Amino acid sequence: TMFLTVTLVVSAVTLIYVYLSWYNNYWRKRGVPGPAPRLLLGNFPSFILRHRSFVEEIEEIYNKFRTRGNFIGVFNGRQPTIMVLNPSMVKDVLIKDFKNFQDNEFADSINKESDPIFGRNPFMLKGEEWKQKRAEVTPAFTTSRMKSLFPLIEDVALRADKFINDNKNQPIETRELCAKYTTDVVSSCIFAADAQSFTSDKAEIREMGRKLMEPNFQVVLMFLVLGFVPALKKL
Repeated sequence: TMFLTVTLVVSAVTLIYVYLSWYNNYWRKRGVPGPAPRLLLGNFPSFILRHRSFVEEIEEIYNKFRTRGNFIGVFNGRQPTIMVLNPSMVKDVLIKDFKNFQDNEFADSINKESDPIFGRNPFMLKGEEWKQKRAEVTPAFTTSRMKSLFPLIEDVALRADKFINDNKNQPIETRELCAKYTTDVVSSCIFAADAQSFTSDKAEIREMGRKLMEPNFQVVLMFLVLGFVPALKKL
């Protein structure tokens, strides 16, 4: 019985290890340069460990490989992903050949039946649905409309400037300052409402935004599991 138990445990551990490391040689087999991934975490462990901004990891990888080619192969968890390094190629992907790259990986992490609101966010759509939503949203970003929003944005900037001057004798949390500014700009330009982030200690819209963007272990765990077992997204 002991032998059978040990055998089952070892077999299970081996299967899990093989599953998690199955794609580790994906880019090497294809002759694409790139950093070696960490088991379970890929090349961006900070997304799970939260010990620093994942942008720093992207910067480190970019600085190490930018002279080795136009792009490299990295791993987002277990998922093999192309990281484009050459600025002109980035421009091709985002502009010239965008019709071939319009879909994004986030679209596959949300189930519209389970989450009908977030699932229909333009950033979470792909294919024809994305094209239709983009056609609806694009008229709001014409040059004339953007110019008409400038006075609203300038007004928020003046409020931010006053806030900084009123608090210049004490430390100001830069992230919170930027969040207040962004909240007021969005509220003024899109909802025609004053969010009062700079004048109220507990501004309601700012507090709602804080809850939305705060690091949440449950959400991190959800995306981690979806990265390994995409079929669970509906659940």
